[in-house]
Amino acid sequence: MNLFLAFLSILATVSQPAFAAAPESTEAAIQAVESRYEAVTSIQAEFVQITRSVAMGTEDMQEGNMVVMRPSMMRWEFTAPDAALMVSDGDQMWIYSPAEAQVIQYGVGASQGGVESLLSDLATIREHFTVTLVTVPSALTGHFALRLEPKSAQSFKSIILELNEDSVAIGRVTILDSFDNETILTLSSVVINGEVDSSQFTFQVPAGVELIRTDAM
Repeated sequence: MNLFLAFLSILATVSQPAFAAAPESTEAAIQAVESRYEAVTSIQAEFVQITRSVAMGTEDMQEGNMVVMRPSMMRWEFTAPDAALMVSDGDQMWIYSPAEAQVIQYGVGASQGGVESLLSDLATIREHFTVTLVTVPSALTGHFALRLEPKSAQSFKSIILELNEDSVAIGRVTILDSFDNETILTLSSVVINGEVDSSQFTFQVPAGVELIRTDAM
């Protein structure tokens, strides 16, 4: 789960068509993204995440389901290959590993930004990123791609968003970090602005599980 924090609020989709084909300019793409994502308040989806390490020469795959709700609440349940859970109420983060019988808790309110806040940033994307309409190898069929480069210092170099030509829905997200490691996230069974139980963004440490609070270290 070393890179999944980078995706906490990056995910969004829309239901109304915007293009009959790919936008012809970066400006047209930016306008479509900003207008479509302004009203997005919550996302629920299944995901597959692939992480490629340059230094280790390895590729790891994880899958599960997630829900993200503005402004900064989220819940990620990893189901394979190993079970894990990450929950944030916007102020505190809990990362639970059943196999290790351990929970790590830390404050996140002051540190969130960059990729972590992209769900909100998509409505004003040009303020936070240098955006370029690009062509990418092995692109998803019927999608166009935008490269986002952060205007302020972040832990990543760039993000590639592949968006559906008809709906501007994000089909795939690729993040290149500062060490050239690559993480690719693909969504399915997406529900936009559906009913969300806010209680799932809090976490109770199970009996017999060790709690590590980083603010006490």
